Amino acid sequence: KQVIEEMIPVHQFLGVTLLESRPGYGKIRIGYRPELVGDPRSNRMHGGIISLMLDSAGGAAAITTLSTPEDKISTIDMRVDYLEPAKPDAIIADGEIVRNGNSIIVTRMRAWHESDEELIAEARGVYSVKRNG
Repeated sequence: KQVIEEMIPVHQFLGVTLLESRPGYGKIRIGYRPELVGDPRSNRMHGGIISLMLDSAGGAAAITTLSTPEDKISTIDMRVDYLEPAKPDAIIADGEIVRNGNSIIVTRMRAWHESDEELIAEARGVYSVKRNG
């Protein structure tokens, strides 16, 4: 929780909160703010915010495999499929590990509106991991 909410500056700036964490899984939330709108004509959240949420959810899942503060993780690749525009509503995103290798972690992520659980995007992430412990 501390890593996701306090140690990542962009998460602090955007108000990302960790809702759930267990081995191989992470779930996060970001509230709606007018500053996050990408299309002012329709009041829809910017796709980059949705991508950030998906990447952060995948990273939250991957972080559960780390055992020391010296361990490192970074995104190598991510593919996002946008399914619906993001309404002016809080967004929930979760990530689950599909493969946990020695140096690569693969995750599957989803994002949805908090109020109606409408799925707005899906993604697959690949993370480089360096475990020191």
